[in-house]
Amino acid sequence: MRHDHVRPYGRWPDSFVPTARDLREFDARASRSIDPARGGAYAPTTPLVVGGAGGLLLPSAGSALRDVETRAGGRIELDSGYPRFATPRTRTVLWPLGAQRFSNFRPLVPAIASDGALGYLVRTYEVFVPIPKRYMHDGATLKEARFRFRTTKPHPMLPTKGPVFIIMYQRGDAGPVPDPPYLFGVLGGGEFPLPATAEAYENDGNPHEIVSTTITGTHVVDTDLYCYSLIVHDEEPADPSPGTMVHSLTMTFNASELRPA
Repeated sequence: MRHDHVRPYGRWPDSFVPTARDLREFDARASRSIDPARGGAYAPTTPLVVGGAGGLLLPSAGSALRDVETRAGGRIELDSGYPRFATPRTRTVLWPLGAQRFSNFRPLVPAIASDGALGYLVRTYEVFVPIPKRYMHDGATLKEARFRFRTTKPHPMLPTKGPVFIIMYQRGDAGPVPDPPYLFGVLGGGEFPLPATAEAYENDGNPHEIVSTTITGTHVVDTDLYCYSLIVHDEEPADPSPGTMVHSLTMTFNASELRPA
């Protein structure tokens, strides 16, 4: 938006009296200039290039309606905070669990007889696995979760209850299932609806998927304050012989900021 001289440089002698045309040109060009005090909408026909020492913008709030590009090794540096989306975006994260047998995750617990004697070790039907921080989108809320598992063939019978998964959060480091006073809350979870037959439950060896039926959308993920864990309850009654195969957990987040994993 550079303006040329109203008159060619050097054509302003001391005794010169500006004409009406000169004043109109001054007025027109001043009205097209950027007003830094009052602002306004401007549409330059060529890019504005600021060289030298550059510039510093200190607005209370600002926005860019098009791409922002850095060149020659430049960078966009934030003094604090994170890049923020104008409207929240969704981000889907897949946590692969390696298609391992459910029994591989089951912790061993001592069996205590009715007389109080300590018996042999047995495996529980519940899995408690800490979710690595890199799979939780810090500062986001959980929108949906999908847990994939597979039953092995042949499955002896149709269970009375299908597998259940729960995503929970608590303070501190993840460890064994905490006592209720330390259980902060549940982000989401769901139970697999059983089909009519054991053959359908086997699903010809293909994975099943449990889609979350309960989501606590008000909890904002904070990986510094909380740890997050996946709890899986096996089918009931559980069959330890073929075992349930644990495949993956897929989580979709509503994110308003772009934060590092």
